Amino acid sequence: MTVRGIGLGLLGCAASYLAAGPEAKPGPATPFFWATMAERDGSAPAIGHALERGGALPSIWMRTANWHFVNGDPKSGLLALRSVLSATGEWDRPVFSTAVRLSPDIPSVLENAIGDRRSGEALLRFLLNEDRIEESGMAWGWLQRRGWAGAELGDLYMNRLIDDKLLEAAWEARGSKALLLDPGFEEPPGQRGFRWIAARAPVNRDSGNRHGGVSSLRVGGCVFQRTILRGAAYSLTGWIKGGPVHVQVFDEAHEGAGYSLNVGRSSDHWTRFRLPINKTGGVRLVQVRVEVVSGEAWLDDFALESGNG
Repeated sequence: MTVRGIGLGLLGCAASYLAAGPEAKPGPATPFFWATMAERDGSAPAIGHALERGGALPSIWMRTANWHFVNGDPKSGLLALRSVLSATGEWDRPVFSTAVRLSPDIPSVLENAIGDRRSGEALLRFLLNEDRIEESGMAWGWLQRRGWAGAELGDLYMNRLIDDKLLEAAWEARGSKALLLDPGFEEPPGQRGFRWIAARAPVNRDSGNRHGGVSSLRVGGCVFQRTILRGAAYSLTGWIKGGPVHVQVFDEAHEGAGYSLNVGRSSDHWTRFRLPINKTGGVRLVQVRVEVVSGEAWLDDFALESGNG
């Protein structure tokens, strides 16, 4: 199918998606009339009239974008899509579907169609949902270079790389992110991703019984966090009160084969532990797991650092 054929097919899909109302009925003085004329005849003056009358309408910009793609000007098409993305987030999917089908490549999309953090994040989510992992990395890099690579989206991207066994790419994607997130247990455990996760209840933050910072974590079961280690030796340290507690660090690909330490019960004082981890050799997805053997325990001020000191 030719680019013109693809573009006209997308125009039909867009027309059904882009909300129709009284203002969408083509008439001699409406932007929809001129957009229809431009699509039928390929007329540049007609698309200009459409923009003069409907430049505030995302639907007109969408049709303008398709008009440019059909007529061999992908850069102008992407710039028109940028106007749609700036005006609303409701049309992200048809915009991105059009962009990735009809633009030369994802760098062109990022350069011309993506103008702010919201649209950059939305493009990354779209690419991940479409299983376009390599191109997702380009979008992630674009966000990183602008300081817009947020933790939540980073977790989503890294988890997807890990699911696809792309551990080297996941290591690069983490950038300067700490090896262990929220080591002082200042935030509630999450449900998934690279953060503390409660495997068994009860788990509560406790501001009245802490070693440092704002709070500790009161645990009656188990918490764990996934992280990525590469090449060097590491050391896991932390402070525990209560227990006894079993601390583990192991490669998720070989659960049970790793490093572990038992920390005895200390009911009236905080006890510091240190668990050395030998050289990992390559990139490894590991799990830091803390399990209360009996009773309950308080955890605080953990650290995972390179070196065994």
